[in-house]
Amino acid sequence: MALNLRNRDRLRPMVWMVARFAMVGVSATAVHAVILALGVEHFEVSAPIATVFGFLGGVGVSYVGHYHVTFRSAEPHGRALPAFAGTACGGALLNWMIFVIVTEHFQASYWLAFAIVMVSVPKVEIEDSKAVRFQPDRSGE
Repeated sequence: MALNLRNRDRLRPMVWMVARFAMVGVSATAVHAVILALGVEHFEVSAPIATVFGFLGGVGVSYVGHYHVTFRSAEPHGRALPAFAGTACGGALLNWMIFVIVTEHFQASYWLAFAIVMVSVPKVEIEDSKAVRFQPDRSGE
């Protein structure tokens, strides 16, 4: 079943938005991983503490990237940032808890904890983020 031209034209912006979302997500994940590894390997900080700093760095990249690149938001930061931060705080707590359980209770690698976080925390944050809306800037349309 082929897409007709009209449906394809409607689908194109969504495909590009998903691509931008993925690009921002990969960038935020990379920042988190680098800060985590530096904290553990270079500064000898415990993995649960290092991941908090990594998470905060990743959240900063995520907010700026999703605001400006993914959603091209016109929502004032005074409204968008607190809602985003609330969701991020829940994600940070879950992230920290996973690290404590995996690295301290089970004595497993912090990379295993990181993998579990990367699979589970975004799913939880997406559900929590349904109330967070970056309103697109439609002035150029």
